[in-house]
Amino acid sequence: MFKLSELGNFYTELLQKHGVNLHAKLNISRFKDRLLAACPDLTAAAHGRDILLTFNENVGVALKQMTENPDSDALNLVHTAKLIRNELFAGEYTFKGTFEDSFSKTCVPQTLLTLISMLLEGPGVYDKTDNTAALTIAQLIIFNAVKNQRRQVRPLSDSELRHDSPNVSVRHPLTQETAVPVYLGVMVHSSTRNKKIIDKCHNLGLSISYDRVLQITNKIANSVCDQYRKHDLVCPPSLQKGLFTVAAADNIDHNLSSSTANASFHGTGLSLVQFSDVSVSDVCDRQLKSFSEASDSVSDLFLPSYYSDVQPCILPHNLLKFPM
Repeated sequence: MFKLSELGNFYTELLQKHGVNLHAKLNISRFKDRLLAACPDLTAAAHGRDILLTFNENVGVALKQMTENPDSDALNLVHTAKLIRNELFAGEYTFKGTFEDSFSKTCVPQTLLTLISMLLEGPGVYDKTDNTAALTIAQLIIFNAVKNQRRQVRPLSDSELRHDSPNVSVRHPLTQETAVPVYLGVMVHSSTRNKKIIDKCHNLGLSISYDRVLQITNKIANSVCDQYRKHDLVCPPSLQKGLFTVAAADNIDHNLSSSTANASFHGTGLSLVQFSDVSVSDVCDRQLKSFSEASDSVSDLFLPSYYSDVQPCILPHNLLKFPM
């Protein structure tokens, strides 16, 4: 037995948690009519100033009929899949060169996130507003989803997975490249530089391929170089304004025993260190704005000539003589 007013408040609370904002206050009478239309076995009875909702005596027979009709369950699954897929392919999730706001609720369809949260926590558990596992699974589903049925690819056996056997690579459209598979591929490449591990995660649908990782890293490097040429200054794009910055300079000498200039290197290295401050959050305006237009070729990686060609400095002859 339920009170209509309590059900109305619970319904409004659930809509707000799932990102649905009501433009006006919930109409209790219309809400009761919708409940009775959706649940034929539900009965409304007036009790003083309250309206009580309860099931009639045939609720057991209705539940038995629902369990004995598998077609209705299959039909519900089909309608749910169509609803989720329509919203899934309506958006674009191309990687733009940064992971900012990539792990927020707005980066995936709300219906998909709600469905996965219900599968993980249960349809009646709504205490956790931030579910990182549901958000990660939602991004992996978007990454592996296809509009048309893909051709049959022989799945890898356990022995083939252990021995890194080659498999037909699955192509993922760039419009469905969410942040999680990109982050996993780049993270593994940064930590191990192991092509086999990245490709194995790619075959399992967890990350982007090794070739795509190299393409992204080259595009990031080229976009940084484009910013260098635009500002005519070599400066890291991750520097923040308003922070106390310390620069340390030191010589870089390689192969000091060499007697020829072709086999040795003498230069200067600069290290910039910034001291964090919670009151400063504005990042420098030298962002990677040209990531989408940058080339993915390594041929564009070069510094201005005045960074590599240093004019020789010769002291006057009289300064070479030390006083006795």
